[in-house]
Amino acid sequence: MPYVYLGKGGRWMFLPDRDEEEEREAVIGYRVEERDDHVLVCGLDDEPGEGLPGERVFVYGTLTDPVTVASVLGRVPKILYPAVLRGYRLALESVAGRYNTVVPEEDGVVKGALLLGLSGEELSVIDRYEGYPALYDRRVEVVETPLGDAEAYVYVARAVAERSKG
Repeated sequence: MPYVYLGKGGRWMFLPDRDEEEEREAVIGYRVEERDDHVLVCGLDDEPGEGLPGERVFVYGTLTDPVTVASVLGRVPKILYPAVLRGYRLALESVAGRYNTVVPEEDGVVKGALLLGLSGEELSVIDRYEGYPALYDRRVEVVETPLGDAEAYVYVARAVAERSKG
């Protein structure tokens, strides 16, 4: 069964396999394609394809779940698992005592997923969901994926971002 890393406590969350009946009844459906070295999730009407298209966002918490992504964006974009952000570590519940962030750490590794092919409008929606710019800053970082390295936006808590600038 396909899986994705979900931050809190370092647990793994499993993407559910849905049968055709469930798929027809789902408000927003998606399909999961498991490849040799990665998992790709996409909307039912999308072609999975290869590559790393459009605006990209590295996610490491609730947005690793396609159902949550669909509820935020109104669709399931392509989501590539796994994606790895090096030079950071996960800081659990470090924002307002409830939300995760990433913190610079030389040997740190954060496992997550990459949202692919986002529009500018969808990026604005994710900004609001993530509390940008009030709670988080948005940075461009290099993320490792089985399809190659790619620049992607990463949300870092403002307090962390301010400390790392100085």
